[in-house]
Amino acid sequence: MPGYWLLGLLVFGLLTGCALQNPVTPSDVGAGGEEPPRTEYRHIAMGTLFRIVVVGHFHGDPENAVKEAFARIDEVEKAASDWNRESEIRTWCRSAPHSDPVSVSADLALLLRHSFDMHDLSEGRFDISLGSLTRLWRRCFLAGRLPSESDLERAFRHTGMNFIELKGRKARLTKGGVGLDLGGIAKGYAVDQALQLMIDRGYSHTLIDGGGDLAFSAPHPDSAGWRIVLPSGPRRFKSAGAVATSGDSEKHVEIEGRRYSHILDPKTGLGLEESPVVTVVASSATVADAWATACSVRGGWPPAGKSEMKGIPLGVEKISVSGEVESWGKFPDPVAP
Repeated sequence: MPGYWLLGLLVFGLLTGCALQNPVTPSDVGAGGEEPPRTEYRHIAMGTLFRIVVVGHFHGDPENAVKEAFARIDEVEKAASDWNRESEIRTWCRSAPHSDPVSVSADLALLLRHSFDMHDLSEGRFDISLGSLTRLWRRCFLAGRLPSESDLERAFRHTGMNFIELKGRKARLTKGGVGLDLGGIAKGYAVDQALQLMIDRGYSHTLIDGGGDLAFSAPHPDSAGWRIVLPSGPRRFKSAGAVATSGDSEKHVEIEGRRYSHILDPKTGLGLEESPVVTVVASSATVADAWATACSVRGGWPPAGKSEMKGIPLGVEKISVSGEVESWGKFPDPVAP
């Protein structure tokens, strides 16, 4: 699940209060020569901390818009949460198999559509139908043991994107017991939705941080850009975009002398072994979030020469357990720590 490296990220261009660990220096100020004011708001949702950073002078108080943005994130959580048994996705799965298509919310329909697209683009490395395997591995991860062969076999029988049908706002699960897990994409989608709402309300220089899944509009003209610390070091983003990072640096377990990630390998049903730290830069957090998970799986690289076409990210960077850095596409240039 993306975000563990970036949860404590430093964002300049602009955070305020106790979250600002790297204050603005004269060299960081943009062409206007004066640091633009910035305000930060916080909200707990989807099991993490969301932050909204608004930059610039306002004609009105942005607090009402921020409340709407946080409410929008809560709406996405109600539709997509794997932890809340009363969420739309969990309720829908329990009602399967469906003899006829069922009407679903616009959020759930969009998340399913994005998930189908990502499954195809990643050649199956991104797969929301792994819910039964995810829950099995979650229990074993916490218990520090491997699942039994019989448990794995049973979970695999309830896994497959072919069990999901979607047409517009109507969806159908053709098999009962299939669990869907939107954890690799829902947070990024929620971040995008919140950012779009803030822009629509007139706050055109805003950053949304959803526990490390980030989306940001164009930086304020009087700033030098959004300064974001990635696992490989700080970078400055001078245009709108999104960033997500996935890795097991904080969530892994050793079983029988082998290290397993919390991130699931779709082929084995077990946590990834020797999982790299993957950072993805894209035009949206939805794309960045999903690809950060997909690219953690061995061989999960975007096709060469396809940058940002049909949801392919702008850039991907991997850092192996041994510290070797591998990159694809384009990243902003490094800046001084």
